Amino acid sequence: MIKQLLILIASLSILTGFTNEETQEIVKESSANETLKNIFSPNGQGNYSLSPDGTKVFYYKFDGHKYYYYVQFLESEKEKQFIEVDSPWIVDGMFEINWLDSDDVIAQFVNPTMGLSVFSYTISNQDGEIVIDENLITNDYYVEDPLRHVPNQAIFAKRYDKGGSLIFKANIKQEYFSKQLKPKYRLNRGAEDYTDWLFDKEGEPIVAYQKEDDQVIVSYRKFGKWKELLKSKVGQRLIPVSVSPDEKYLNLILSVQGVNYVRQYSLDDEQFTDYEYQLKTKDISSAQFNQNTGEIISVAHVVDGAHLFEFVQSASKKEYESIKRQLGSKNFYITDQILSGEKSILVTLNSNDPGTFYFFDKTKNEVQFLAYSQPDIKDINFQSARIITSKASDGLEIESYFLPSAHSVQTSPLIVMPHGGPIGVRDYTYYDKYAQALSQLGYNVLQPNYRGSSGFGKDFLVAGQKQWGRMIEEDIHYAKLKAIETFDLAPDNTCIFGISYGGYSALMSAIKYKDDYQCAASFAGVTDLTLLYSEYAFHVDEDLKEFFISYIGNPETEIKDLVEHSPVYQLKNIEIPVFVSQGGNDAIVDMEHYFRLRYVSEQLGKDNIQFRFYPGAKHGLLKVSTTLDYLNELDAFFKKHLNKSSS
Repeated sequence: MIKQLLILIASLSILTGFTNEETQEIVKESSANETLKNIFSPNGQGNYSLSPDGTKVFYYKFDGHKYYYYVQFLESEKEKQFIEVDSPWIVDGMFEINWLDSDDVIAQFVNPTMGLSVFSYTISNQDGEIVIDENLITNDYYVEDPLRHVPNQAIFAKRYDKGGSLIFKANIKQEYFSKQLKPKYRLNRGAEDYTDWLFDKEGEPIVAYQKEDDQVIVSYRKFGKWKELLKSKVGQRLIPVSVSPDEKYLNLILSVQGVNYVRQYSLDDEQFTDYEYQLKTKDISSAQFNQNTGEIISVAHVVDGAHLFEFVQSASKKEYESIKRQLGSKNFYITDQILSGEKSILVTLNSNDPGTFYFFDKTKNEVQFLAYSQPDIKDINFQSARIITSKASDGLEIESYFLPSAHSVQTSPLIVMPHGGPIGVRDYTYYDKYAQALSQLGYNVLQPNYRGSSGFGKDFLVAGQKQWGRMIEEDIHYAKLKAIETFDLAPDNTCIFGISYGGYSALMSAIKYKDDYQCAASFAGVTDLTLLYSEYAFHVDEDLKEFFISYIGNPETEIKDLVEHSPVYQLKNIEIPVFVSQGGNDAIVDMEHYFRLRYVSEQLGKDNIQFRFYPGAKHGLLKVSTTLDYLNELDAFFKKHLNKSSS
């Protein structure tokens, strides 16, 4: 289609009197729009999950409106659709699906008006034929754990008014299902307030744990009764991971003064054993364990913007390296695996790969391609991110990711794109739609992990306290200078753009560093810090209130600082061109931030600021048509105020 379109445009140029240069510009613009459309195309596949016996997978296909779930027999490749889900259910986290056993799938829907619904789907009959038999199980209890290796049974739970929950093990095919969910049959009698659980091989809860006032409390179920087992000490971090099959040991990760150890705790003796393995990794994001033995295999941590594994067991490391060689040295992650570990679902993720799924059969040492997560963009020449490190004035090191322009790097403008949050969030060197879209449009993109970002240790996180509009923006500024120096870029060809906190940062950077940017763009950016404290949630959620006061400021004692670092009160100091946008259906940053800034701008007669309001848009531009509309406007804004790439 694109080929015929370009031929048509070229033919029209003869009839309309366009010059060759004008024709080339039209062709280039048409091609760029097609690329953007493909990058943000809703078409995709994902959520590959392997049945417990390793013979089937389910996955979805998305067409922009609905998620269509299919089951596929791996050997015959026969498949059949068995459920369809409207997009909002997935986007808003109101839908969850899991294998219940090798022949049944369990799915739950949470509707704000209709409540909870849990369905089971029988996938195949005794002859191995695909059949889809749907049954409503319950409207009152949610699935806590599908117990994939215990046929027909799952752990169900129900929250109660005091904040705890009741948990039950129930057989979904038992005739009188609801009778299994009576309070007298609850499994957590005496431990109703706990939030997390570890189960034994029969699906019985054996360890419960929860975090309370920065302390992790662990309890153990023995002879049907719950008993408190251990508490983390001050300065410790404790992560229960698994229980050994013989139910003698709790495998956990213990952090002491920033050093992490794999430890074992004897459930019989109620004390730590002599086993201790010191990890090199400081900031653990997850732990993987052997489902047969309960032993910890590896821990994941982030290095250069991507998750890497530190292996506790050398055999697992050798297997990982063998698979990696078959994948052309691409980093991969195991997203699903059967109990024996012989069959797995893998996914590769990189800055230029949004996700490719594979099936791995350990018995054959064979990797089989399954699907591209976004087939529409598999042929686009995406760029790979590069890592740079800069230092702020206080010596704090900042890691940033530079994505080169798909055109000429040295002649392309630089777009600095700080992430949202700002606390406890970070950028990675994984595929980023916005960064790659800007790269394809001819811009270099810089994504700084400023202080307060996650994954760099507790001290780095805490360094972001009360630094809105202050040291965070300095981190971003020094990262920008380092990128210009490293890649020999023009210093007067830079714009800063962001969404949410990134939008706030763009506005504050336009105030603090007005001589260093040629323009700034903000989507859904906070403009008035004092307005955050008038929101309903601040007054009813004590945790949120404490977080705001600790990380943004106390409105009762620091109101002057909050005003000083709010763009709406400093608008007179914005002299460079600025593009401000907002969605009318944003549940995170109230549109009042946008309207206050626009009102003040009108009162000051600021003709260097342009505004665009999208009535139906949510936080972060989820709708494809709105995203494309916005990016076209953003591109036009950049082109107007920055030197265009010469390519």
